[in-house]
Amino acid sequence: MPVTIRTATHQDTQQLIPLMNEYIVDFYKRNQPPKESLKKHIEHLIDNPSIGLQYVAEENHQLIGFATLYFSFSTLSLHKNAVLNDLYVIPTFRGKRVGEQLFKSCINHIKEHNYIGMTWETAHDNIVAQKLYDRMGGQRSQWLHYELNA
Repeated sequence: MPVTIRTATHQDTQQLIPLMNEYIVDFYKRNQPPKESLKKHIEHLIDNPSIGLQYVAEENHQLIGFATLYFSFSTLSLHKNAVLNDLYVIPTFRGKRVGEQLFKSCINHIKEHNYIGMTWETAHDNIVAQKLYDRMGGQRSQWLHYELNA
């Protein structure tokens, strides 16, 4: 069956919870978030599309990946900007261009809605993701990334 890429709906919530949990815990080795927190986050994005959205990749009625966009504004360009915060495909579907399809959906969204661009980041050791982003035309930023954990 072909893979379908579409925006997430409330009907996807129960499948997105374990998928996002796998992304957070198994892939990024972070602490397990409460299931209710994931549910609220997913529903918040679905209910508030002006702040962000999630695309899901689906095959045979099963979610196999997702991408999360958050929307911001660039003072330097005085225009809307998108941040690709997450791009995840379950291991058994990697190498089948599902991540590329999710990424293209994000690009199409920003073009259709006249965003100035899209930014994202990935871990220094995530070579697979870096190859995808390079292949998709991404350019490594001249900006340094900083963070402060509260």
